[in-house]
Amino acid sequence: MDDRQEQGRAGVLRLGLRVNDAAVAVALWFLAAIRIPTIRDVWAKHAFFGSAFAAVAFTMYIPGVYEGVDRLLGGGNRVGLVLSELVIASLWQIYVSLRLATAERGEDIPPDTLMSISLSRMCWLVCASTMFLTSFFWDAPESTRWLISVYGAQLPLLVFQVAAISFIAGISVSAVAICWPRRQEFGGLFRAGFAAVVVGFGSAGVIVGGRLVGNFLPVGSQLKYLVESSYELGQQIVILLVSTGLSLPRLTVVAMSATASVKSLVLVRRLLPTWSRVVARCGTASLGARRDSLFSRYRWNVLARLQRRVTEIRDAYAVSDTAKCFLSSEELQLLEQAETLLYGTLNKNEVTE
Repeated sequence: MDDRQEQGRAGVLRLGLRVNDAAVAVALWFLAAIRIPTIRDVWAKHAFFGSAFAAVAFTMYIPGVYEGVDRLLGGGNRVGLVLSELVIASLWQIYVSLRLATAERGEDIPPDTLMSISLSRMCWLVCASTMFLTSFFWDAPESTRWLISVYGAQLPLLVFQVAAISFIAGISVSAVAICWPRRQEFGGLFRAGFAAVVVGFGSAGVIVGGRLVGNFLPVGSQLKYLVESSYELGQQIVILLVSTGLSLPRLTVVAMSATASVKSLVLVRRLLPTWSRVVARCGTASLGARRDSLFSRYRWNVLARLQRRVTEIRDAYAVSDTAKCFLSSEELQLLEQAETLLYGTLNKNEVTE
C-alpha cells in the first residue's frame, strides 16, 4: 500500500511538472507572438527574439519533447546543449532590448549603446563557444532533462556551468545597473515592467549560483533536493519576469487594439443601414459600394472599415440635399461614437512600444 501511494504521489508530481512546463512554454510563445509586428523594428525586434528563443527552449524542456528531440540528435543529452544555448541567447537578446529601450531615440542608435551591445555580444559568443566545446567531453549517456543534477559534477559540465553562470551574472548585474537608476523616470506599466526586469535579473544570479553549489552537495540530501527544486522553478520565473517586463507596454497596445477592434466591429454593423441608405439615396461614390458580407467584415481591418464608412456618410451628407440624406439623432450619435473611438485609438497607438 505504501509503495502504491508513493508511486501515486510521484505520478502527480510528474504530471504537475509537465503542466507547469507546458504553461510556461505557452506563455512564452504568447509573448513572442504579440511581438511579431515589431520584428522589423531595429529598436524593438530583440524583445521578440528573446521571447522566441526562450519559448523554443522551454518547449524542449517538456520531458516528452526533450527525450524525443534528444533521440533525433543522436542521444547523449545533446538537446540539453541546444536548450542551454537558447536560454543564453534569449537572455542576451532581452539585455540588448533593454539597452535599446533605455537609449535616446533618434535616427541612429547612440554610440555608447552600440559599444555596450558589442561588448555583450562578445561575452555571449565566448560563453556560447565554451559551452559548445565542453559538450564534446561529456559522458552523459542517459537522456534526462536533469542533466546537471545527474552529471553536473563532471569537469566538462562544471566548466559548462561556470561559463553560463558567469555570463548570466554579468548580464544580470548590467541589467540591474541600467534599470535601477531609471526606476523613477517612468510611470504606470513602464515602471512595472522595469520592476519585473530588475527582480528577474536580480534573482537570476542567485539561482544559478545555487545551482552550481548544488553539484557538491550529498546525493539524496534534503538540501540538494531543495536547491534543485528551487532552480527548477526559479529559472522559469526569471525568464517569465524579464520577458513579461519588457512586453508589458506591448501587451497594453495589443489589449487596446483588440478592444477597439471589437467596438469598431459593432459600430460598423450598426452603421450599415445608415451607410446603405445614404449611398443609395444620395448617389455618391463610395470606397466600397457593395454591401458588406460576413466574410468581408472580418477580412479587413475593422478600424479602417469603420473610418471609411464614417467618411463616406459624412461626405455624402455634406454634398447632398439635406432632406434626401437626412440623419436622425440616433444616427448622428452613432457617428459621433465612431469618430470618438477612431480619434482615441489613433492617440493611444502613439504609445512607445
